[in-house]
Amino acid sequence: MITIKELKMNNQSIFMRTYATSNNVVLEERTFYYRLYKPKIEEYTNFVLYDDNMCAISTAFDYLNIELATSSYNTREQYAHALRLLYCFLDITNTKLGNMKKSSIDRLIYFLLGYSPNNGSFSVDMLTTRKNATVNGYLSVYRDYLSFLGINCAPLFDNYIIKRKGIDPISENSTDTSHYISNLKTGTPVNRVPKYISIFEFSKIIELCRKDNNLLAECILRLLFQFGLRIGEVLGLTCEDLVEIEIDGTLYPVLFIRNRVSDSSCQKAKSCMNIYSRNQYNSKNYITKSLGYQVIIITWDIFELLNESIELFHGKARKHNLIRYNNSVRADTTIQNKYATDNYYIFLNSYGKVLTAQTWNKYLKNIFKLAGIMIDRKYKEASLNHRFRHGFAMFHVQHRKTPLLELKELMRHACISSTMIYYNPTEEDEAKIKNNYVTQLYELIPTLKEGYKYAQIK
Repeated sequence: MITIKELKMNNQSIFMRTYATSNNVVLEERTFYYRLYKPKIEEYTNFVLYDDNMCAISTAFDYLNIELATSSYNTREQYAHALRLLYCFLDITNTKLGNMKKSSIDRLIYFLLGYSPNNGSFSVDMLTTRKNATVNGYLSVYRDYLSFLGINCAPLFDNYIIKRKGIDPISENSTDTSHYISNLKTGTPVNRVPKYISIFEFSKIIELCRKDNNLLAECILRLLFQFGLRIGEVLGLTCEDLVEIEIDGTLYPVLFIRNRVSDSSCQKAKSCMNIYSRNQYNSKNYITKSLGYQVIIITWDIFELLNESIELFHGKARKHNLIRYNNSVRADTTIQNKYATDNYYIFLNSYGKVLTAQTWNKYLKNIFKLAGIMIDRKYKEASLNHRFRHGFAMFHVQHRKTPLLELKELMRHACISSTMIYYNPTEEDEAKIKNNYVTQLYELIPTLKEGYKYAQIK
């Protein structure tokens, strides 16, 4: 009988493997503790995975730091933690990476889930349990890693094809979709937290911001809801990103979305190229629209509101502590000429430093509570900030009846399937849709509403 237990040491997980007889006589116990370190060289963070003998796993290093070099820090960190669990499992079960069979994959899934059936010779008892969707995400990482290594693991890669009709809104042809056999089934929780902010909720939130005299919060929330920005894109905005440009002879206020070396991890623009060196500012990729940067046309009232916020908060920060302001708020300038002025991040905290996601999220949680909006403490996909982007999408669907292709462009998605994910009706929305359908049906067939008296069967 093999039992695997999770223990905590210095806030990190270690695993204990116990060999025991059927009479629960312990024959052997051993702990496994694979370490993950993140040394920073110049501006780039490396992920280094060590085994129990403190030997670096070279293939994992190459994959995380070379193969995934252009991926975001958060993505690489998630992949690193996934590989740490994989190598722990392989060592615990004495399995070689290239020799995993179906039974090994089944055990790996139990290991990732954090629990297993009580019967059998293999038992898992973890402090950390994971959802099916999370485990599927880890399995996806392992498939990519094995492909990188050129290892074919049939039980992990085997899939089946299903056809779905009407996925392509242009051709309406059926689309082949593959599903991996090893993936677990996922579903929607019964008691779901609404994934989007409604018009009524947004109005209430803005009212609370104004009551709190918080101009900065209103600016951020309106960028999230009215223009569908992600919170990282908002926090990474600098003064040189807020400009007026001429389009077909007409002047428009716009925001430039792009990444910089000076950005922190919470200021990254997800859909723009990652920047590791200031030399990249001169590259053709960086000055190519939809690759190095994106342009969002905003309204003049928001443009003036943002400028008012800059004048107020930056003026206050410079007045109170100019040295701190210059040291902590300065951002890289991407304007490549000798006349370029100093550049600064737009959103500051009350101390005159750059506003962080942690500080902003605390304020947002409080606003949600005051507005009586439910906060989901369990699931990360119900991110409070991202609910505004979902609200942006749902507003266009429900109120403007925006075509899917147009909404894709407004949300700056590469493919329509990404846009379709943002359609998240609440139970109230679904009830209204069904009630409207029944009402229209009764208008067409009035006798349905009147009912009919059937003769009693004797």
